Amino acid sequence: PSIPIPYGLQAVRSFLLSFRTRDWQERPTPGDVTNGQIDLIIDLLEWVLKNNYMQFMGVIYHQLTGTAMGTPVAVMFADIVLAYLERSCVARCKPTYYSRYLDDLFIILHKDYKDEIVQRFNAQCSSIQLDAVTNGNSGVYLDLMISISPDLDRPVTQVFQKSINRFQYITPSSAHSPSVAKNLVVTELQRYRVRCSDDTTFTAVCTQFYDRLVDRGYAKEYLDILFRFPPDRSALLSKLRDQRIRR
Repeated sequence: PSIPIPYGLQAVRSFLLSFRTRDWQERPTPGDVTNGQIDLIIDLLEWVLKNNYMQFMGVIYHQLTGTAMGTPVAVMFADIVLAYLERSCVARCKPTYYSRYLDDLFIILHKDYKDEIVQRFNAQCSSIQLDAVTNGNSGVYLDLMISISPDLDRPVTQVFQKSINRFQYITPSSAHSPSVAKNLVVTELQRYRVRCSDDTTFTAVCTQFYDRLVDRGYAKEYLDILFRFPPDRSALLSKLRDQRIRR
């Protein structure tokens, strides 16, 4: 909803122009687009963004500003707009590491640029501003708490869980098949093991997980079997690396 439609269309056009067929090519290569195709895509996108209607208590409303929420194009549209917005910030500040998942950012860069990159980002579009910016030796990115330890030569990670999370896991009495409940526990333990680089934090989050499952009605005898042999972090990381290489 924060993306102005004209700004968003400009961002998408710029993105598509980077795939435009070169004039001297007789035939476009796979992935190339022509000027006519770009104009058609922009016209269709503009129609989708400007024709968003909803009905509430018998009254029909027409959304005039911002991206239409719920339309299949919204996620890709927002992703392209942010990629367009962040280009000049990254080019200028040259971060050592820059990662974005939709609208969540994690950046490692020299401390001299920490304020400038925020200012440059916020200067691109007045309605798209960084919120909850954290500077320092630790920060949260998605479900990770990442810290720089003065005693270690590597980052330290652990699971981050929001305070508003009520952990409403499916109950044993659910109509789901028993394998679903089992996989819930097993895969969550694997996620915790990958996210927690330290054994102490892994044990602590597992204890909390166990207690929450008991509160949801799971039998301790059943959980003891699943929790008896914690997953091996090295094996899980190796498996993830192999999957990434195959992709």
